[in-house]
Amino acid sequence: MRKLLTKLMIFGMVMALVISTIPAYSLQEGVSAATTDKPEKPTIKTYTNGPGTGTGYMDISWKAMPGATNYKIVISNGYNYEYFTTGNVTTWSTKGKKIFPTQAEISQGLYKFHTDGKGVEFATDPRALYENGYKAGSTHGLRNQQKYIVGVIPVYSTTDGVRSDIVDAYLPAEVQPEKAIAKTYSNGAGTGTGYIDLSWKAMPGATGYKVVIGNGYNYEYFTVGNVTSWSTKGKNIFPTKAELDKGLYRFHTDGKGTEFANDPTQLYENTYKAGTTWVLKGQKKYLIRVMAIYTAGDGVTSDITEATMPIEQMTSPTIASHKIETNPSKGYMDLSWKAVPEAVSYKVGFFNGYNYQYINVGKVTNWSTKGKKIWATDEEIATGKYELHVDGTGGELPMDPIKTYTAAYQANPSVNYSDRLHYYARVIAVYADGESPVSDASALTMPLEETYIDIDSKLLDSSSGYMDVEWGTIEGASSYKLWLFNGGNYQAVTTTTDNNWSSKDKGIWPTLNEIQNSKGLLHQDSKGTNLSTLPNKVYALNGQSYKDDLGYRFRVTAYDEMGNLIAYDMSSAVKMGETNKYVDEGATDEENSELEESYIPPVSEDVQQDLGMDATGSTGILELEKSESTGMVVYGVKGKAVKLAAQAIRSKIQSIGRTKWNQTLTKVLNKFPLSNKTKNRVKMAIGFDMVLKVADHLVGFSGKVEDGIIWALKKCGFNGTVAWWSAKAITFIFL
Repeated sequence: MRKLLTKLMIFGMVMALVISTIPAYSLQEGVSAATTDKPEKPTIKTYTNGPGTGTGYMDISWKAMPGATNYKIVISNGYNYEYFTTGNVTTWSTKGKKIFPTQAEISQGLYKFHTDGKGVEFATDPRALYENGYKAGSTHGLRNQQKYIVGVIPVYSTTDGVRSDIVDAYLPAEVQPEKAIAKTYSNGAGTGTGYIDLSWKAMPGATGYKVVIGNGYNYEYFTVGNVTSWSTKGKNIFPTKAELDKGLYRFHTDGKGTEFANDPTQLYENTYKAGTTWVLKGQKKYLIRVMAIYTAGDGVTSDITEATMPIEQMTSPTIASHKIETNPSKGYMDLSWKAVPEAVSYKVGFFNGYNYQYINVGKVTNWSTKGKKIWATDEEIATGKYELHVDGTGGELPMDPIKTYTAAYQANPSVNYSDRLHYYARVIAVYADGESPVSDASALTMPLEETYIDIDSKLLDSSSGYMDVEWGTIEGASSYKLWLFNGGNYQAVTTTTDNNWSSKDKGIWPTLNEIQNSKGLLHQDSKGTNLSTLPNKVYALNGQSYKDDLGYRFRVTAYDEMGNLIAYDMSSAVKMGETNKYVDEGATDEENSELEESYIPPVSEDVQQDLGMDATGSTGILELEKSESTGMVVYGVKGKAVKLAAQAIRSKIQSIGRTKWNQTLTKVLNKFPLSNKTKNRVKMAIGFDMVLKVADHLVGFSGKVEDGIIWALKKCGFNGTVAWWSAKAITFIFL
């Protein structure tokens, strides 16, 4: 029995040992094999959370590992790896987990992922995250990378398994807008500013856009609405000159800035001094992007569009004309202009009747034609030559360029300046790498005397009429030429020694048949007709600028005995049936001094003598005054005497006649040391037509005769000084 018990105990111990050993051996063998096996790399699919979000997510899947009871997803934050337990599954998504650091945390230099669900979705561009990790001392090497690195680790009951190889994952970027198209424009000569017109393609789902412009230090954003074009014009975004001088560089969003500078050098100099890392110092381009706005937020910006303002047009030169005293047929022009930065020289251009010819005058801002001999010589012009001498082998400028322009027109009939009295000049800035746009033209005649033109028109019937034209005589003039505008050019209608002309029955206007056949030139052969009430029909044949204009325009030119131009004037537009009379624009102090009383009595006496009038003008007014009043001078008499004076003045001057009166007045005035301008004022004020007009006004005046004459002259457009002295002359001569 005892032996049996001993055998049973030994057997039990052996069995227990065997039983306990077998399970323990099997489990240990299984765990050891699984934990040393490397899982396959996970499969990752990436998605965007939509335009404007700037975020996305990763869907991760992997093959199951035998014996694994859990898994961990491994993601680098740019500094180290962080682990996220998924459970015993083989798929997992970052969507909705809010793992990524918030923008505020990124701005603070943080990089740790969230495990508390208080972060945000993964950024489509993790470079800011990796920059923080780099600054914290990371060795992951992800700086400036846009990928995420992800792995998976199986978890067993007693330990973690081996990590899989890493997978690079890129979240899909939002659709980037195409670059904006920029067109640049100058705000005009001398402004130093311009503007940029931008346009871009619409983005699906966008609710608006921002234009992003670099100031040289950073980008600034301008919300422009749900549009696909925008302009800086009128927005006054750019810093003012005062702000730039203070070293400022921020753009305005309050509209209190100015237009964009053609040259942003000073702006970029300020940002350079402020410590910018941009490299725009010395550059003249602007950097512009466009950004779409979505319901979820701002989208990504487009690539850069570079915009450079156009080279600014030069301002027109200032011109002064002068007569060469030793040669009255010639003159010269002095020109000046504003300097522009970086110009190495300038070119001055003169119009020759067909085109402009330019002379490089060096790095100066003023220049004169005097002594330069750039114009065609008289002999050359006589043979039909008109081109200028840029080599200085020509002649001085003529007082009248019409002959030059006529030669140019005959050689080039497409350009007709054959009626022009003006010289035209432009200027160009020359740079090391090109030239500025040419300036607008400045135009000026040589210094010429001025006269006046009076026009009185009368209707012959409902469709035609005529115009009586009178102009002021010019001392030294031996002939006058009257010109009429045809809608394109002035044509000479008469050359005369008189100072008046009438179109009546002169046959200068195109006939109806000629107009219907598109012939719009005035007649020189008297085979035309009287002036039309609708001159625009002719004007339309010679250009479109005056096709709706019903006014007639005259010009008069005066010439000395050598045929040199010495004076000219141009009328304003006068419609058929209207009158255009001289309006005195006021005399200068110097001109007023010429109208001193010491001149007026001698003028009046000489007119009386030349016309054979007695001291009272044979009006009988003095006798009337003596019989009805006691001791009062005639120009103080009121009532009936004023009307009688008016009637007497009218009767007497009509008996003398227009031609004799005006010729006598001119002859007398030319004896006195008065300027032509002052002479013309007096001739106009006491000329034949004006005296008649004064008499007509005087009939309805109640007051002193002389006061009535002053009042009448003022109603006719004369200033007080001229009216006062002229009233004395009329009173003296007639009363």
